[in-house]
Amino acid sequence: MAAAQAEHLARCASCREIDAEIEARAAENGASIARRDRIQLGLRLTGTRAVAR
Repeated sequence: MAAAQAEHLARCASCREIDAEIEARAAENGASIARRDRIQLGLRLTGTRAVAR
């Protein structure tokens, strides 16, 4: 099944665009969920900031 889908995506530009959009949204959603989890668990991580002297 995966091979057939990969072959189809290689040939179909519109499906490649849709697949790329799905992947981008999934990555955004994953980052959002991770951020939410850190906040809910009280793991607010503050970044270290370099101070120029």
